[in-house]
Amino acid sequence: MKLTILLLVTVLYVAIIFGGSIASIGSTVLASTIFDSKVQPKDVKLGKTSKDETWGEVAFNHETHSIKNYSADLKSVASCAECHHTDQPSPPAPLKTSERKVVLTTEVLAAADAAPVKSCSTCHFQEGTKPSPSVTRAGEEEAVELTNEEAYHVNCIVCHESVKKIKPNTTAPTTCATCHVKKA
Repeated sequence: MKLTILLLVTVLYVAIIFGGSIASIGSTVLASTIFDSKVQPKDVKLGKTSKDETWGEVAFNHETHSIKNYSADLKSVASCAECHHTDQPSPPAPLKTSERKVVLTTEVLAAADAAPVKSCSTCHFQEGTKPSPSVTRAGEEEAVELTNEEAYHVNCIVCHESVKKIKPNTTAPTTCATCHVKKA
């Protein structure tokens, strides 16, 4: 028993010291627990904090999206910056959103002095909390607040729909029910 406790404490200590997150020990983590993390997770639950009354979290396999040809054109592995858009050198003002001098890659993240990856909710907050960035979509007049949920939807749906046009029989989900767990 004492050996088990000692082993557990040692593992937690090593995880904390080497930039890990206690919540990332194991194969599934919540997106909110990888806030400012240097851990590249395998399975993630997105939207766990959603206030939507119908749709719950989304199971997301980060590993598959980062090692297979899952780019929007299905020709290459999606770059980290396709989703983690702030993890690349900053564009000109006013969109200055990054502290990185190089584009995020697995190798860049593995470097001892690498800055951690920010979660979406670092800038895109839940509806009704802090204000999120706003954007006016093409062909629309009103600005839309880019909340955490909206940011996920824009990134995921646009990519999945692009894939669907190229490969109609794809398994890339394009409906609420194929991504989200329905709440009871």
